[in-house]
Amino acid sequence: LGIRRAAVGTLRWLGSPQDVPSMCALVTCLEDPQWQVRVASVRALGEMAKRGDDFVSSAVAKSLLDEAAAVRLASVISLGQLALPDSDVLVAVAGRLADLSGDVRKAALEVLQQLVQYNEALLAMIRGHLVNPMSKVRQDALRALGQIADNNPSTISTLLVHLADHSRSVRRAAVEVLGSLAGKGNVIALAALTDVRLHDPEACVRRAARAALTLLSPGRAKISCMEAEKERRILGKAW
Repeated sequence: LGIRRAAVGTLRWLGSPQDVPSMCALVTCLEDPQWQVRVASVRALGEMAKRGDDFVSSAVAKSLLDEAAAVRLASVISLGQLALPDSDVLVAVAGRLADLSGDVRKAALEVLQQLVQYNEALLAMIRGHLVNPMSKVRQDALRALGQIADNNPSTISTLLVHLADHSRSVRRAAVEVLGSLAGKGNVIALAALTDVRLHDPEACVRRAARAALTLLSPGRAKISCMEAEKERRILGKAW
C-alpha cells in the first residue's frame, strides 16, 4: 500500500498534462484494491490534467460510484477542477446529491453551483432528487435547482410545491431560493415569501422568510407590496 501511494505521489509531482503514460498509469490506479490509493490517484488526476480533458474526466466520473465515500468525495472535487460548464459529467456529479455521505452531497452542490449552466439533462437528474425520502437530499436539490434554472417558471412552481414539504429544513431551503429570486424582481417569489412569513407552522421557516424579505431593497419591497399581495391571494387559491 505504502509503495503504491508513494508511486502515485511521484507521478503527481513529476507528471504533466502532456505526460500521457503518467496519466494512463494514474487512471489504472483508480481500480486499485486499496481505497487510499484510489483517493490519491483521483486527486492527482484532478491536479495534473487540463480542464476539459474528456478522457480523464470520464475516468474520474466512474469513481463517483466507488464504494468508499472518500473516493467519491475526491472524485467530485476533482471533477470540479476538470469539467467544463457544459460537460456531461456534471450530470453524474448531480447524481451525488443523493449520496449517503453528507460531505459528498455538500461537495457536489458546491461544484454544481460553481460550474453549471442551464442543462435539461442535469435539471431532470436534480428534479429526480426532489422526491428522495432523505430531507437533506431534497434540500440540496432545491438549492441546486435554484442555482441552475434561476427564474425559469417551472422552477418557481417546484419551489412553491416544496413550501408544503413535511420537513422544515426543505421548506426553509425553498424559502432561501425564493428569496434570491425575489431579489431579482420575481413577484410570485415575493408573494410566496410574504405568505410563508405569516403562515408557516415553524418559527425557523417564518424567520427565514422574514430575513429574505428584509434583504430586499426597501424601495423594491415597497413598490412590489401591492402586486405581491395580489399574487399571494391568487397563490392561496392555487395551493
